[in-house]
Amino acid sequence: MIYLDNSATTCQYEEVTELIYKLSKEAFGNPSSLHMLGFRSAELIREARGKVSKAFPANGEIIFNSGGTEGDNTAILSTARKLRRRGNKIITSKIEHPAVMEPCKKLAEDGFEICDL
Repeated sequence: MIYLDNSATTCQYEEVTELIYKLSKEAFGNPSSLHMLGFRSAELIREARGKVSKAFPANGEIIFNSGGTEGDNTAILSTARKLRRRGNKIITSKIEHPAVMEPCKKLAEDGFEICDL
């Protein structure tokens, strides 16, 4: 089978699957906790941030989230609110994914003008 739709589902590399399995057994502590498992998880997250920032140089904070919907929500809401002083019009399309449409609805409730093309 040739799978061409990586927009919604992408088969991950075997190395990724193995690492996720390994870490789920060894580093399952809450990274905000004050115990060794938490410290280890926090250390792994710091290492991951370092690797990501080397691969994708960014000015500012690197945010990890649970997936596309949370990422879209975070990016749209935070960018709109940060740049509001430059204007409050947001242009989008009527065929956007709900992960884009829902934060736009929230911004409309907050006084932003949403223009659907």
